[in-house]
Amino acid sequence: MKGKQTGTSLQKKTIESDNEEQESDAGSFFGSEAEVLQDGEDIGEVLSPFGPETFASAELCWAHAESAHGFSLQALRRRVGRNEWSDYHRIRLVNYLRKLGPEAACREVPAMAMLTAESPIWEREDLLMPVLADDLLLFDAVEESESESGESKAHEKGKGGKNPMPVSTSEAEVHRMRAELESLKRLMSSSDDGASRVVTSSEMSWQTSRALRTAAEALHEWLSSRRELVAGRQILNLGCGANVLGLVCALLGAQTVAVDACVKNLALAQSLAEANVPAQGTQIQLMRGDLQNQASHASLSEGLACDGLLCERLLVRPSLADLLQVLAARQRYLHHDGWMFPGSASIHLSGCDFSRELDEEKALHDVLGLNLAYLAPRAARAGSVAVLCGRLEEDRIASEEPYLLLRADLCTAQTEDIFARRPFRIEIRPAGSLTSLMLELRLDEAGKDAPHIHTVLHLTESDQSLLCLRGRDFSTVEGYVSGALDGEKLQLAVALTAIPRSGDSSMCKCLSADFELPSVE
Repeated sequence: MKGKQTGTSLQKKTIESDNEEQESDAGSFFGSEAEVLQDGEDIGEVLSPFGPETFASAELCWAHAESAHGFSLQALRRRVGRNEWSDYHRIRLVNYLRKLGPEAACREVPAMAMLTAESPIWEREDLLMPVLADDLLLFDAVEESESESGESKAHEKGKGGKNPMPVSTSEAEVHRMRAELESLKRLMSSSDDGASRVVTSSEMSWQTSRALRTAAEALHEWLSSRRELVAGRQILNLGCGANVLGLVCALLGAQTVAVDACVKNLALAQSLAEANVPAQGTQIQLMRGDLQNQASHASLSEGLACDGLLCERLLVRPSLADLLQVLAARQRYLHHDGWMFPGSASIHLSGCDFSRELDEEKALHDVLGLNLAYLAPRAARAGSVAVLCGRLEEDRIASEEPYLLLRADLCTAQTEDIFARRPFRIEIRPAGSLTSLMLELRLDEAGKDAPHIHTVLHLTESDQSLLCLRGRDFSTVEGYVSGALDGEKLQLAVALTAIPRSGDSSMCKCLSADFELPSVE
């Protein structure tokens, strides 16, 4: 099968080139063949991800993170779900914080306070790779407090269950996990042995799967009556992920080129291609490349001119930065009469309410003469940006209706026009308060199952505290948003005026702020 052979050879080349400078190792992923550390080996000290402090155990480290920085691991476990939470959630969390560094990790606390089971961070394969050598926070799994675990232990004893695991057994479990992670690290960096291997995506969220299914059905329906756009044509899928959309085009007779920065994604795309493409007449090529890397684009430019441009990543991770990157790629690769999927996008602006955290913090400033403000939940930091996944709670929405900031035809829209000083006007709910602005990118082709990814801009008062416009005092906020792509980062500028309900223009409040938007991984 021509397409199958082409894809296989390209996939093997991708993996080999990615690891040509790495040493090969045949260590086992998990189980009895994993290395086991010697009993009694010194565990050492646990380094805080939020600063230079070190602690004797993970339990003390996480307790300090909550008291000094407002990050509660217990609260995060509850939001994800105790039945869902696993060692791999903790490993990804720790490595994410390590990658950020202490200063940036402290700034990210508000965003992490909004993580849920559906957040993209739990699907990132790169976060299984230890950032620090012998990072003890990855292995010391003492996370559940006595108050949380006491009931289940008492119940177990009442049923004649065994006593809790002895310390020596617990340490052995820690050693086993450390050895397994070392084996995983070597496995992920080892060179490919050339053997045929089926890759699955057991960690792909159901929400992502549904969004892909909806998008694939919409693409097939649209192309079925326009086969001339795809049959015998070259279609490029940038940020291809599993290349589901590329498969749809291939089955309709296209020559498909799928590009992604992640080797795991390319391996999954290869497995799907081998399982689904017909024996003849189909060609699928897989290539390594980064949507957000200009040097990567330069190396890929030869031979990638296409008649149709897909971006699967944009449908399952709809971020504003990626939208601008896709438009830049369209100008580079797409023929002037070509088509795109997704083909249209809209950006909506809403007001957000994080005032209850402010109120709680103020109330804790004086409790029987004690300042307990550091115990208050910190879901928002003035001047910061948070990327939140999932639908926000109703009482977090401060505006009456989302404001349509922009609707764009992606086949004709210019990158510089997307955020060319876009005016807005939103009404504040009388019972709410506006502390932040929220941007949401919506793609019609993804349907109702599309992931909801919100970019929240936390606004700042003149005293550098979080802005709080009470709905009982202010009726409307109007202003503009403008932005530009600076390399791989999206820079946004916001200016707004809050109009009082009394109509007294002297009571208007004006402010402006600049933000740098992170990408959604």
